[in-house]
Amino acid sequence: MKTSERLTIGQVYTREQLKAMFDVTDATINTGIFKPVWHDSVWLSVTEQKTPDQTQYEDKLRGDILEWDGQQASRKDPVIIEHRKRGLELVLFYH
Repeated sequence: MKTSERLTIGQVYTREQLKAMFDVTDATINTGIFKPVWHDSVWLSVTEQKTPDQTQYEDKLRGDILEWDGQQASRKDPVIIEHRKRGLELVLFYH
């Protein structure tokens, strides 16, 4: 299943709504990169304006291009880099 089949582009979704919509109980939904085990999708949650308690990554959405600092100790980089090869879609939640 691809997550995008049940979402509307431009619609605002909270993590709580996504948990309910997709019956998510995995706490890693609260991270910036989440791979639901039953989906052929990787969810990217990107916040442009960070609060002072967050790591101050430089993330910008310019048209259709996301300029995104990867997580410092991310083991998920290969999933993102190889998403097409793995048959995965990237779903961006940008706020």
